[in-house]
Amino acid sequence: ELGSKVRSGAFEWVALFPAVLGVFFVASAVFVPSLIGFGPFFTAVVCGQIGMSLIVDYTGIIWSPKKGVSIPQVVGAVLVIFGTILFQYDAFTKAGAVGAGVFVGLLVVGVGAGAALVVQATLNRRLGSSLGTPWRAIWFNFTSAAILVTIAALIFHPSPSTETTEVSDTWKFFGGIFGFFIVSVMVIVPTYIGFVFTFSMQVLGQLVSSVLVDLFVAPPLLGGDAKPFSALRGGGLAVAVLGVLVGMFAEVLVSFLGRCRGGKRRDTDNGEKKVGDAGARDGNQDNQFVTASERENTQAGGG
Repeated sequence: ELGSKVRSGAFEWVALFPAVLGVFFVASAVFVPSLIGFGPFFTAVVCGQIGMSLIVDYTGIIWSPKKGVSIPQVVGAVLVIFGTILFQYDAFTKAGAVGAGVFVGLLVVGVGAGAALVVQATLNRRLGSSLGTPWRAIWFNFTSAAILVTIAALIFHPSPSTETTEVSDTWKFFGGIFGFFIVSVMVIVPTYIGFVFTFSMQVLGQLVSSVLVDLFVAPPLLGGDAKPFSALRGGGLAVAVLGVLVGMFAEVLVSFLGRCRGGKRRDTDNGEKKVGDAGARDGNQDNQFVTASERENTQAGGG
């Protein structure tokens, strides 16, 4: 069945390679933050996610249903990006000491990594339709990614060291569980609410969880001090929440604005109609007055 699906279109074979994009994102997330810092990288990823989500929803490319993008949704997406920049502003000031050209280039890599997540989700959904269920697509994606990562690990680090691994570090090996959850959500959820809203909610979850991790999780696990929740981070989080709410209620806002414009138009039309009716009544009264005057003159002339 999969073979016939792949042969049925000129580009159907592309849907077999979402794992390549997943590996690109994971590799970027592992290596780039160590050079420019996590904050700038995360902000670039968000820009790539939201930007590509708007493109996919508006155009319906890569076998995605055309959802359409309203002005409130665009405003909400911009607010999410702006809120993320505010939230991570302190991290920008502490970015790694690399040249300006390298810094910009790695930011572009982060934008590409964020866009790759959206494209991966669209390809996984297309693969799921070919295989009959999204869970088969998720299995195919993880299996392909595991093969690719294994090959890369054998090439670059054929003899991994276990000297730095302790029994208490077993929690580090469970990141794949979260990856499975993320990929599953990105395959299934956008079908119902669109990519813009899905990834906006994902960004909001990342911001909130980062606050909780900095305050309660990182100190006991990583041994560092709790990162304070500053006013700037709070403002960025508030702006991002506002952006998500604007995107969430975009249809309601568009409908409300449409009703307001329609009400004003009806009031204007009613006002013009009333003025026209009043003018018509005045004209009829004038005509009646002229007719009565002519009748009196006629009677007087006949007499």
